[in-house]
Amino acid sequence: MFSREELLDRFTALPAGKFPQTRRHAAELISGTGHDRFAFALDLLMNNLRPASG
Repeated sequence: MFSREELLDRFTALPAGKFPQTRRHAAELISGTGHDRFAFALDLLMNNLRPASG
């Protein structure tokens, strides 16, 4: 298990050309409780599995 500082270091060390959004939002990605992050990830997954309307 990584500490928040280790995760922040790892996210911000990713190549900028390949992971610009991950680097830009690294602090937000590791914020909140474990439950908050899990709920966010699950919601993101479920919302992107829905068929596009139109």
